[in-house]
Amino acid sequence: MTNKKNRVSRREFKRRVAETNADSTPGGLSEDLEQLLVQYRPVDVDESLWVTVSPLVHQTMRATRFASSESFKKHMGIVAHYVLWQNDRHGPMTFPDVFNQGDIDGYFLTGINGTDKTRNSYRSRLLSVCARVNPSAVVAPVPHGPTYRKVRPGFSDHDMKAIRLAVTRERSLTLRRQLCAAVGLCAGAGLSATDIKELTTDRVIDHGEAGIEVRVSGDAARIVWVRRDYESLVRLGVEGLDESALVIGTKATRRNVVGNRVDRADLFDCPHFDASRLRSTWLVWLVSQPIPLRVVMYATGLKTARTLVDLIAYLDNNDACDGYEPLLRDGSDQ
Repeated sequence: MTNKKNRVSRREFKRRVAETNADSTPGGLSEDLEQLLVQYRPVDVDESLWVTVSPLVHQTMRATRFASSESFKKHMGIVAHYVLWQNDRHGPMTFPDVFNQGDIDGYFLTGINGTDKTRNSYRSRLLSVCARVNPSAVVAPVPHGPTYRKVRPGFSDHDMKAIRLAVTRERSLTLRRQLCAAVGLCAGAGLSATDIKELTTDRVIDHGEAGIEVRVSGDAARIVWVRRDYESLVRLGVEGLDESALVIGTKATRRNVVGNRVDRADLFDCPHFDASRLRSTWLVWLVSQPIPLRVVMYATGLKTARTLVDLIAYLDNNDACDGYEPLLRDGSDQ
């Protein structure tokens, strides 16, 4: 006779079977999640680098035991880029030490390129992972108030040549036009991600041989001219668009307008780029020219020179004064 006290309910029986099946795959993941994990690779990472860091990413995601496919996907990409950041800065690359609140806060402050909302979301998800795989490391205080993120370096002339060539060879006509606009306006005229998101075609004024004038609106309203070497890209970027149409996209509420296009493009060996690093490329070029500081500040739309100070570290200052004696002595090269 069966003892009712020892009888297992149907619901409990199903739960135990599910746990047993989950434990039959590596790390307790379901077959679908395990397949999703091993097939994942960030689009902007070299294969050799991914071979190095992917085992740690896999070990972490298996240890989190996220059951929801949606939640698993959301955390997987964030975990991958966090581990890549740790590897790049020579941080801890052993499990579970790689996840600790001190480094996660450091990633929040300097490693994430995006809006405050995006950065807070990434930090929250990384702390969730940390709590699952290394709970004793969730001890540091939460950072409060506005933070300053040091500007990232621009691209070399060699990298920019590859980027400019790649965007003109994109197979999708629409995507090609948008990428040409992004590179031409950010690297050729210093537009930020916010500037280019709000830019309409009527504010891109082509004067032919006299150049291309861009009238930026918003908090950093200004008039800036496209570098001569980038004019052809800008012309490709606005070709065929209606008057007053958005230069990139069609909806005013869209987000990450440059990054989303880059992620969708077939850029092959082209360096991964975004609006911020393209703008830095233009800023480095600008401060390397004999242009008055007041003009530099106006054209960049900056309120302080802190960004320019950060960029000085990326300048090649060898023989920087050669040929500039008149400027240094008299303030004029005439």
